[in-house]
Amino acid sequence: MRNNTFLSIAIASLLAIDVSAQTSITSQYNGYRDGDRLYRIIANDTILGNRGENCVWQLPSAAEEDNFIKQTIYLRNDSLTIVEDDLMLHYIATDQGLSMRGFQTRDMYSVQDTLSLELRYPFAYGDSIADTFSRKSTYYNTFTVREDGNCYTVCDGRGVLTDGDETLKDVLRVHHHSTTISEYNNVENINVVPEVSEVTEDKYVWYYPGCRYPIMDTRIITSKSNGEVIADTTFTSLYMPEVQLSELSYDDANSELIAQREALGQSSGQDGNGGEGDEGDNEGEKPFPITMSATLQANHTEITLDYFVTAETDATFYACDMAGRLLGCVAHLSLSEGEHHETMVLKNRPINSIVMLTMVVGNRQEVTKVR
Repeated sequence: MRNNTFLSIAIASLLAIDVSAQTSITSQYNGYRDGDRLYRIIANDTILGNRGENCVWQLPSAAEEDNFIKQTIYLRNDSLTIVEDDLMLHYIATDQGLSMRGFQTRDMYSVQDTLSLELRYPFAYGDSIADTFSRKSTYYNTFTVREDGNCYTVCDGRGVLTDGDETLKDVLRVHHHSTTISEYNNVENINVVPEVSEVTEDKYVWYYPGCRYPIMDTRIITSKSNGEVIADTTFTSLYMPEVQLSELSYDDANSELIAQREALGQSSGQDGNGGEGDEGDNEGEKPFPITMSATLQANHTEITLDYFVTAETDATFYACDMAGRLLGCVAHLSLSEGEHHETMVLKNRPINSIVMLTMVVGNRQEVTKVR
């Protein structure tokens, strides 16, 4: 089995955690913390398995370890944002649970009218919750989208997870299901018949009690347009504990990572001039391919971006304020080498007149504080 080293390290790392005091999913042990950087890698096989008690689930082998998905967590008060590839997910996170409040991609910005509870703390085997949601979205500034749906979450499995050599006991599986009905309306031509789509997602997440992140998850996503299936996706991804254990601080809630980010722009010559990314991201790597100089305009509704690209690349720029709210996003499928100038329009004025600008290039990123 390929990646036996990866799996054995993962199992050994998880087994080293003291879980004697925990038998359920809680905010203290499993909740996101500001500064978390999580890594997922796509597995070679799709794992679903049985539900119920005394389950035995097989841990799949991982694909190429260089092809991982990186998640960065921003948390301000109870506002939580997860940055993943070209997607930003927005939640309200408290000690009582985790609620969805919207998302943004390079094409769409969406805000829910009401929060939908996705996870309640504590959450043990047999627990379940159900909710409905509605949200309004803007797509490419050409379509408005009205979305209504329902969701439920149930901890439907308890058992062991094994890779054939090592076994994790007392593993919990959480099943999250959602169905979303979307109606697209053409802003430029109201006479066009609205397009109706339906997306169904089933996400299965395996938790090891006492561990700061899931072990793995499986996602099954089916998309229909006007009643016809247009996409059907299924995949399993593994979290990478040997990487995360070196970056997630159990006791001090990532204080070093947060301090690095908070310090950006505070020393002379760095305010709005790019600063430096989180240390550790670029260790042993080539310099980040974009050198950025960003300025928040006096009206606090626009950011001027002046930057140099060392080699042709794709890039996405996200702007958030210190409360974790997503203010703006600019995405480029291809940026040519050389100097660039553009303006990012912000949807809201940033709190305390400070913007955290995240530059994402492939699996790498840098964060700059802009004033």
